[in-house]
Order: sequence, then C-alpha cells, then structure tokens
Amino acid sequence: MNVLFDHLEKNTSNVITFYFKPNQTIKYLAGQYVELSLPGEKNATVDGNRWYTLSSSPSEDLVAITTRFDKTLSKFKQSLINLKTGDQVIISEPIGDFVLPKDITIPLMFISGGIGITPVRSIIKWLIDQRESRPITLIYFARHPSDLVYNDLFSAYEMTYKPVITSESKIDILKVLLPLKVANPNALYYVSGPQIMVEKIAGIVAGKFGNSQVIMDYFPGYSTI
Repeated sequence: MNVLFDHLEKNTSNVITFYFKPNQTIKYLAGQYVELSLPGEKNATVDGNRWYTLSSSPSEDLVAITTRFDKTLSKFKQSLINLKTGDQVIISEPIGDFVLPKDITIPLMFISGGIGITPVRSIIKWLIDQRESRPITLIYFARHPSDLVYNDLFSAYEMTYKPVITSESKIDILKVLLPLKVANPNALYYVSGPQIMVEKIAGIVAGKFGNSQVIMDYFPGYSTI
C-alpha cells in the first residue's frame, strides 16, 4: 500500500523516527512490522526494501518507523534520510507475532536492547491510549544514558521499568531478572534487539523458563546495542 512521507523526528544523536501518512486505514497490532520500499532504487531487491518494526501505535494517525544511523550509511538509509514531505513510499501489510496476548492477566517481561525498543514503544503507547492495565516489566539495555529513547512514555505507564546501561558483552540477564521476582509459570518473555543479543538472551531465558514462554523480534544489520 502507498503512504506519504510526512516528517521525521530526531530522538537522539543517531536515532530518527520517520512518520508516514496512509491514504487508507492500516489495520495492525502493536508490535508488528512491515516491509518498506523506496520507489526509484535501481536494484529494489537489494537496496529498495527493508523490514522495519512499526514504532507507532494503531491508536495514532500516522505510521512510523524508528531506526539508528551509524557513521556509514547504506544506500537505503541515504535514500530514507533524503525523503521529502509528500514523497510516496510503499509498505506491506503488517505482520508478526511480537504482540500482546489476549489474556490481560498474563505477566509480561520485555527485554530490549538498542533499537529493539521500537515494538515496545508501539505496545506501551497502545496500552496507554486504550487505558488498559497489564502486569508488565520492561528491562531496557543501552550503552549510554543518552541512547535511551521513550523514557517519558515508559515512565507514564504503571509498570516496572528498569533501564540498564551496559555493553552487550557484559549483560548478565539472569542477574538482572532474578531480583525482579518475575518468574511465573504463565509469564511471557519478549526479547528484542540485535540478532546476536536476542539469540543469547532468549536462549538463557528459555533454558530457565521454557521455550514456549519466549517471543523474539531480532533486528538484522545491528551488531551491538
């Protein structure tokens, strides 16, 4: 479907959110992702398409993606940062199972690193707008305090919010988890972030609480948080 680029917002020194205006209602669940295509790329199969989790909530009028810009930009990100208001972009139907369970009483633990915080932003914004209370704990790993985004939003929702400043190689997830006393036979653990980090943490959590309790959303192309 076609959407029009509306504006961008700089969240941190290297994290930017891009907002798009759909020409029709886009139905999706908070936490889902889309394929974004920038028309005009010479080799669309390589450079013109990328998968992005929607950082926006279904309760918002504009759809949004949030991404990190490092020193070396891919051709795709060069095109993305050069979008002008009104430029047409194509997005796929939203998909993905990194979404809320129907049972609102199930305890939820979100473990996110770096740009992997975007689906959590979508979910928490949705819950705030719906005035829906759920038992949630959020652990948010970042390398520096300045890398944390959405602090005001997360603080506005009644949940346990624990930002952790650390390097990915020093993450001791069980040391972080156990003091929080979130172990529950019905709890779900949502792990999102760079692929290497997600696989490591999801493996540890699954070993402790079971594979069926873990839901993952990893972000390829990012080697660290």
